[in-house]
Amino acid sequence: NILMFSNGSHYTDVVVSKTMTTISPLFQFHSTAVMNFTTTDSIFCAYPGLALHKCALINA
Repeated sequence: NILMFSNGSHYTDVVVSKTMTTISPLFQFHSTAVMNFTTTDSIFCAYPGLALHKCALINA
C-alpha cells in the first residue's frame, strides 16, 4: 500500500510494507532514483554510485 499526502505544493508517499522487513518494498519502485530513504539518524541509498553521478536505472 502507498499512502499519498500533499499540502498542495509538496508530496510525500508513505509505503506500508506487508512483510516484517521494512526495506523490501523499496526495491519494487520504478527506478533506482527513488530507492533511497532517510530516518531520524541515518540516510540509506541503494545505489550510491549512480546517485552521486546523477544517474538512474529503470526497474523493469
